[in-house]
Amino acid sequence: MLKKVGLLFTLLILLTSCGNKELQCDEGMVAKDNKCVKYVESRERKVTYSCNKGNIDKDNNCLYTEEKEAKLDNGCEDGYTLEDGKCLKNIETDTINIKYCVEGTSNGEKCIVKQVVGDVLISHYCPVGYSYNKDIDKCIAKVESRSACKSMENHKGFKRLDEDSCYLEENNKVASILRSCSINTGGGFKEYKMDGDKCVSEIELELLEKVGCPDGYTLNGNKCIKKEVKEIIKKYTCDKGYTLKNKKCYKEVKDKAKEKAYCDDGYELIGDKCYRF
Repeated sequence: MLKKVGLLFTLLILLTSCGNKELQCDEGMVAKDNKCVKYVESRERKVTYSCNKGNIDKDNNCLYTEEKEAKLDNGCEDGYTLEDGKCLKNIETDTINIKYCVEGTSNGEKCIVKQVVGDVLISHYCPVGYSYNKDIDKCIAKVESRSACKSMENHKGFKRLDEDSCYLEENNKVASILRSCSINTGGGFKEYKMDGDKCVSEIELELLEKVGCPDGYTLNGNKCIKKEVKEIIKKYTCDKGYTLKNKKCYKEVKDKAKEKAYCDDGYELIGDKCYRF
């Protein structure tokens, strides 16, 4: 039984090998319909190229323009990038040297540090014959006579200060005010500068210097960057590889042309050659 199976397997291999073997013909003959046929003449086949669309170039490629509608989407003006719902553009400028103060304020040349030494002194001055009354903040013509005040009691604007003195409002005058920062330091009076209602001394310190940016810019490496923001606009866009023109997207396409082999009349194409029988 095993011998019969082995014999059948060998026979199958031989038959398969024979079926796959290409027909070999002598010179001047060619395999046709599983037999060798004598031919009169052979020549190279001819080839024609064609395109479903477009034109053929010198390298036998089909060239055509693909067109489709552009997409209307949120976008930005040229030079701007859409980020977080805004159109942003980096504006770049060089760094600058900035002078600054660790304490105090700069006057452009020095740092001025102010120290309060006291309150501004306020003095009121009145014309001759008048005295200052702080309760009414006026200069009054004070009458210091009980009898005189008694006789003035019915006068309009009469004001009594005490039993022996009085004044009339109509005679009041505005006091002159003198503001001063002349302060006794213990070793004599010294003039200080006024800053509002305070007297201050000023100390000058040298300005320091550092690399920085103009207002509105942020230091990034060795450059100053400012983000310019613009409103989002509706913009026509195309997929990558396409060019936008008049609300349409265009792309130049290059495909290999279809190849078709043929022979002149009287010849027959076998394989890659033309034969005349």
